[in-house]
Amino acid sequence: MSQERFTARIRWQADADPTWEIETAHDGYRTAEDAALFANGFLEAGADELRLEAGRFFLTLTDRSSIELPSDSVQIWRLPDDGAELQVADDRDFKRVHESIEHLSALGFDGGFTQIKYGVTDATGAQVNVVLGLNETGNLSVTVEDIPGELLEDASFAFGIIPRA
Repeated sequence: MSQERFTARIRWQADADPTWEIETAHDGYRTAEDAALFANGFLEAGADELRLEAGRFFLTLTDRSSIELPSDSVQIWRLPDDGAELQVADDRDFKRVHESIEHLSALGFDGGFTQIKYGVTDATGAQVNVVLGLNETGNLSVTVEDIPGELLEDASFAFGIIPRA
């Protein structure tokens, strides 16, 4: 039996300003499928909402419980304003910033963040391609596809779209 552990990575967009995004990491999943199901809120205690309150991030789960996220599981990303007019921003357009969570609160970002993308990595940090979707009967399908096992740099992480029914 494999002891490999997987991490769910979720990208959240600030409700107050879509040029700011938060990436949260949730590790310890036995399978890539479980990590993807957690990230999409399809487990009994899956990810549901992210809120910033007074310099602390709280994740509400689908069972309505809530946990405070440690700061080392949170990355802050921003779309730089370089004067160029972007029609549609891509993940590569966002740059990681080293702001503190407390500073985000001071900037007025207390409130909600919308879950927009997810990804799964294995124990070595390599991306695992897990695709969630609805099949022709409307049931959830989970597919893990082989991809070259390369380690990911922050800006090159490929996220999947959160499927919504």
